[in-house]
Amino acid sequence: MSFSLRSLHKIADIFYIDSETKNSDLVICNMLDTMFKYDVHTYYCHNLANSDLYYILKTSIKYPNIYTFYPTFKYNIIKIIISKMIGKKKVYITISDSYTILNSSLAKLAKTFNVSTLKGNFSHDFANENTLFYIGYLLKFKIIRVLI
Repeated sequence: MSFSLRSLHKIADIFYIDSETKNSDLVICNMLDTMFKYDVHTYYCHNLANSDLYYILKTSIKYPNIYTFYPTFKYNIIKIIISKMIGKKKVYITISDSYTILNSSLAKLAKTFNVSTLKGNFSHDFANENTLFYIGYLLKFKIIRVLI
């Protein structure tokens, strides 16, 4: 599991799960804390409703004294405002589904704009605790399904 934050000022902050502790909560907390450095910012997350929101909420619910959530569901679009006290100041960030600004899938947009690197496929069947840190040959989806 990894998350990446990009801004105009630097290339990216990337957060990876630690191979020894395998603590995915720490990845989410570190990402959120980095986001809170920029009060009143909006972050766009691709596929928020189907994937990332689950991990963000699952972790944050464990820390109700740190994070407060204000979710909004409108027209199948998800937006969450998250607040946190930093010192004596309450700071806010917004995470919104990228569908609010991108009206198509990343794969379709890449083809439309003729980008050289197209979005790949991720084998959700292969991703599990035993293969999280797999190093080896890239297996084709058909082979992965037979192995699992």
